[in-house]
Amino acid sequence: MVANMDNNPFMLENGEVLYRPGEHGALIENLNDLEEDIIFIKNIDNVSHQSQATEEMESKKC
Repeated sequence: MVANMDNNPFMLENGEVLYRPGEHGALIENLNDLEEDIIFIKNIDNVSHQSQATEEMESKKC
């Protein structure tokens, strides 16, 4: 379910609640819509500490 800025269900014009796919299914659909050559994905398991942010960004520049 999608929430609005007040954290209430986002309602469509026809009165139905808007739902979006979640988990990996949504990620794959969104990635398929991109036309980039390289995409970096981060989740809670592989986010670097802020002290390493500059070094990490430099290593990913093409």
